[in-house]
Amino acid sequence: MKTPITLMIKLKTWTNVTNNLNYKTNPISFKKMSGEQPASPNECLKIPAWITEEYFIDILEKDVPDFESIRQFTPIAATAPGENYTSIMVRVIIDVEIKDKQMQRVSYIVKTDLETSEARAVINSMNFFPKERRMYASYLPKFEQLYRDIVGLEVQFAPRCMRIEETPERITLVMEDLKCKNFKNIDRLNGFDMSHVTAVLRKLAEFHAASAVYEDRNGPYESLYYDSFFNETNRSKFNEMYSLRKDIFRKAMLEWDLEDVEKYLSKFPEADEFYEENVRINQVDPSEFNVLNHGDCWSNNIMFTYNQNNDIEEVIFVDFQISKWGSPAQDLWYLITNSVALDIKVKEFDHIIQIYHQHLLKCLQLLKYAKKMPTLKELHITMLKYGYWGVFTANIITPAVLLPSDKDANMDSMLKPGPEGDQFRFKAFTSPFYKQAMRQLYPFLYNKGIFDITRIVMATAKTTNIENPNENLRIPAWITKEYFKEILATDEPDALYVKHFTPTAAIPPGENFTSIMLRIHVDLEMKDGCVKHKSYIMKTMLDDDESDDVINKLSLFPKEMIVYREYIPAFENFYKNIGWPIKLAPKCLLAEHKNGRINFVFEDLQEQHFKNPKRLQGCSMQLMVASLRKLAEYHAVSAVYAEKNGPFPTDFQYGFFNKDLDMEIMRNAYEMKIKEYKLAMKQWQLDNVEEYIRKIPTFEQYWKCGLSTLQQKENSFNVLTHGDFWSSNIMFSEDPIGSHINNIIIVDFQICKWGSPAEDLLFFLTISPEKDIRIREFDNFIAIYYKRLMECLKALNYQKPYPKLRDLHKDILDQRHSFYAFFAVFNHLPAILMPTDKDSNIHNFSRNDEYGKKLRLKMYTNPRYVQVAKDLFPFFHTRGIFNFEDYDE
Repeated sequence: MKTPITLMIKLKTWTNVTNNLNYKTNPISFKKMSGEQPASPNECLKIPAWITEEYFIDILEKDVPDFESIRQFTPIAATAPGENYTSIMVRVIIDVEIKDKQMQRVSYIVKTDLETSEARAVINSMNFFPKERRMYASYLPKFEQLYRDIVGLEVQFAPRCMRIEETPERITLVMEDLKCKNFKNIDRLNGFDMSHVTAVLRKLAEFHAASAVYEDRNGPYESLYYDSFFNETNRSKFNEMYSLRKDIFRKAMLEWDLEDVEKYLSKFPEADEFYEENVRINQVDPSEFNVLNHGDCWSNNIMFTYNQNNDIEEVIFVDFQISKWGSPAQDLWYLITNSVALDIKVKEFDHIIQIYHQHLLKCLQLLKYAKKMPTLKELHITMLKYGYWGVFTANIITPAVLLPSDKDANMDSMLKPGPEGDQFRFKAFTSPFYKQAMRQLYPFLYNKGIFDITRIVMATAKTTNIENPNENLRIPAWITKEYFKEILATDEPDALYVKHFTPTAAIPPGENFTSIMLRIHVDLEMKDGCVKHKSYIMKTMLDDDESDDVINKLSLFPKEMIVYREYIPAFENFYKNIGWPIKLAPKCLLAEHKNGRINFVFEDLQEQHFKNPKRLQGCSMQLMVASLRKLAEYHAVSAVYAEKNGPFPTDFQYGFFNKDLDMEIMRNAYEMKIKEYKLAMKQWQLDNVEEYIRKIPTFEQYWKCGLSTLQQKENSFNVLTHGDFWSSNIMFSEDPIGSHINNIIIVDFQICKWGSPAEDLLFFLTISPEKDIRIREFDNFIAIYYKRLMECLKALNYQKPYPKLRDLHKDILDQRHSFYAFFAVFNHLPAILMPTDKDSNIHNFSRNDEYGKKLRLKMYTNPRYVQVAKDLFPFFHTRGIFNFEDYDE
């Protein structure tokens, strides 16, 4: 057993805050003496000779009323083999005689240093016992006083500690035995279910909050709470330990039945790499929200009591030996990796972070924390920044946690050199519980980029039937065969004349909202006497009476003209120069500014059997992979172009949002739509929908959220984002039987913007995947994109620092990019998931009348949209992306 933190609450107001966990104080209880002799859970433990009756006399005289004498004294092991690796834990059971010759049985826990061994040297280097002694002697009582002084609550954070003793040989703690209060652990091999992990997270938040408030009021903790094992003094010692396990661990990985195990083996670090990354994650960033971490927060250090209905009543943490000041990500990774049940460890990861964050804020507010409150987004970002705590825990700690009880399960066995030690380590690394956990954790960590610990090193027909998909589209009168004369002369020099000229809509209603898209069909009489059918795509501006002021202010067409005239040819030429025949966009035959409008004529990719994904169905896994690879190719070359040619023009500093937009027009449009949106949400049958409705952004929050997209992080990896990357702006070709995608082409470059690739990723991953993979593969999609990005940057000889996969995940959570998720969900998806309809256009959706209201309600309650929204709202809320109160500051 380890030392407890128990928060015991007496006031009803606190009970409400803690969601009725019913924390309460139990008086110490004494059992009547029984004739039973207690069994030791570890017969191999050698009880220290100094643990005697005499040692306990002073303790009993202070602790047991009317104590007279000891009648029987029985020290036994407190834990089974494999339950504790860093100390000797003894349960001392004493039958005492009290006044009037009555007999009572009392029990205590003695915790002391290991006897001399290799393990003890490692433990001493980490100051385990000095830290814990100081916690009991100083900090825990002061945390308790905070609750008395600020909230008027009687709080207890630890079991009663009867004696703290330090001698040259050892440090010893004598504590109450929590078994006397019916506390018990859960089975460490099975881990916490959701009810247990929720209770633990709330308790952890209470402890963290108190530690942060104490530091804010009293200044930094002692230096030993900033130190970790990973320092220069311990490097050689660690290298010796690591060398014992490295090859055995890699060999064991082959036994885990991991799909594509080689990609994980390729990420396995050398000793120095592993050490340096652990040095990094142990450094404290004072600009972040920090707490005094428990440090060893796993199931054996957490105890519970239950009521008659088997509901959790109290939660107690034990063991303060590894407490450390730093990001709460340390405790969260340690807890989730070691002790959350397999069926929720990955599935509920974001939800677990959200539960912790919600309760943390409540506690900080109660304790009147004076500094900036951490946001949920910031917490998710720190989980990525310090994500290697997950790798460290999984590789170093979890093998012992998930090893069934064994007489040889101790730290000395884990550190023993030679074949016998190798045999034990292999047994630990291949235990069934551990293998099962790693099959979940390794792909999860890999897809979040958390294994990436070092900066990547630079490496050197003729169409017979013409269909019109939108009969209601009015074709501009000036689009004639005369207009196409010069284009045809250049593109088809052997054509004598145009026999037939037929303009039609290029796309159905609902596929495009900012331009007129036409397909121009021509039959050409050729010099050899044959007739050749040809088609082109024409893109032009909306007519004046339909034009939208927002579209004009965002310079959509001027930007696209520059992209097709200058950037796309230059980008493709970069790839050509390294021998990569990469085509990013359709060939542009004309980009002109004429008579007050900008027009484009492109090759018709349909002639090469390209097609759009089905927007209502979404992109399959195969199509998502191909699209993400193409996006990475485009992003990489744009970064290289900027590196060699300098910044893109000012117009490319904004995308969907521009500070010059009329705020009042935007307010009216937003508030008109959001009113129907909230009404529709109530019909979704979404759990906790009122909470989601409450957190829909006000216009002021929405405005600030949009403006935040204009803020670029300095010294970060940026690209020319596409800005509108979703299924209708992607075209693909495949083999004749549809089993393989041959190529992807990107279209529509009107909203390009210099910024983080997270902008395109958030937008695309929100809108375009098939429903079943949208959430499940979200992190994997980012990993797929990142892999291709790195291949391209290396091939193109990009000279600046490369981004890490973890950086991309942090950018996804950065509040400067949250707009792209919300805008996609609120503005794009409702229209995108509407079945084709002649009324589907930007103007009808924006009408401020009964017709517009009915159309919007129809969109927002469309079953296909509702299904997707019911997945996305909880997902983005648990990751903090939809926490719009962040913009109130």
